[in-house]
Amino acid sequence: MHFLAQVCEETGTFSLSEETKSNHLSSVSFYKGRGILQLTGVKKKGEDKYDAPGPYKDYADYKGDQSIIKKPETVANNIHYCIDSGAWLWSINKKMTSNPKSDAITKWGKETLGKSLNELAVYVDKYLELISVLLNGRNASTGMPNGWQIRQNNYNLLKTGFFMYEKFHGNNKTPIVGAKGIVTYHIYAEGKIEKHIPKTIKSGYEKQYRYVYHENNKEHEICTVEWHITKKKNNGVRFNTIPNHSKVLKDENVNEGQTKRRVKYENGDIAEYGSNKGKKFWNLYTAINSNIELVKMPDSLTETSLGIIYKFSNTKRRYTAPGALAGFIGALADCKFNDILTTGSCFYEGTCFPSVAHVNGKSIDTLYIERKKEEKFVKAMSKFYFDGQITGSDGTHSYPGTTHKSDHNDHLHSGFNESKIKIINE
Repeated sequence: MHFLAQVCEETGTFSLSEETKSNHLSSVSFYKGRGILQLTGVKKKGEDKYDAPGPYKDYADYKGDQSIIKKPETVANNIHYCIDSGAWLWSINKKMTSNPKSDAITKWGKETLGKSLNELAVYVDKYLELISVLLNGRNASTGMPNGWQIRQNNYNLLKTGFFMYEKFHGNNKTPIVGAKGIVTYHIYAEGKIEKHIPKTIKSGYEKQYRYVYHENNKEHEICTVEWHITKKKNNGVRFNTIPNHSKVLKDENVNEGQTKRRVKYENGDIAEYGSNKGKKFWNLYTAINSNIELVKMPDSLTETSLGIIYKFSNTKRRYTAPGALAGFIGALADCKFNDILTTGSCFYEGTCFPSVAHVNGKSIDTLYIERKKEEKFVKAMSKFYFDGQITGSDGTHSYPGTTHKSDHNDHLHSGFNESKIKIINE
């Protein structure tokens, strides 16, 4: 929207590709304005015309075509150069100052520091004036950007009449920075999950994943979470006494729900001790020579407009696989219940006492709710790729399409199928 608004002003809505003769000296200069954003030269020392190449030279270097300097009309007459020069000005050449002490940064804020016009454009309406000034200067008489009224009208028309921005995005004034600079899980109401990996990840977003839910042609920003790497673990094996198969590196008492003690071994294995249903025991989780990613689940989610609500029960198993979090968000939004309690997935290093099967964040447990609602939730979890579900065997909470086990009479176990996520490298 920003780019086209500026292009329409500079070209008379695509009616010209070269500055026409006017009372501006640039219009009779050798390096007059050309291309869809009017690439213009600079003044030679002591002269009024724009007869030094300036940006023309920079663009020629960028394209590796020095003939542009000798025949600047190429920028107007060659359709590729005409359009590409505008994109170059927009994304590479025209930038906010990189001096943090400048008056411009004092006025507009540090978030604009060194940003291109394209990077400023993601802030929706916020920097329309600044973009216009950086592109074509400020009018000495009005104090506003040159051609300001036309640029503003173009932008508003494109936003409301052509792109219908608020219909699809809501009246959201926050930057859309995550769309291009952060790995994003897109979760669709029809039961589809895509992991979009940008070509370049913005500084500061390297260890984060963003989660967006799509419903009724609208994008809903759900959360952004940190991810980390740890050693993959085998399913746990139960012991009555502490395993002593390898040298102990660390033995510590913990208070993490039902887990009271954790031992780390030299070979990467981890043993955890605690109690469950009146029994005390050890689980040993042996390390595999490969790595996995885990994310920390938000302490709670209360996106009330979508009904994405959950809370943790008595557990510290608040880490899970990145894809499993996406599936969980999808199921919550699908059901719109306000009473989902989860006993979590796994711990920071992929272990999961008292369970032996929740390693690596590959599954999520939830406590049962009223049966009719639970039936819907079971189906919703299955819809969003949780296809390894276990429910009870006592009939009270035995649900169709699931495996039935007696130790799941009080909770739903949902194993996530990561392979169903579509990976899109942008």
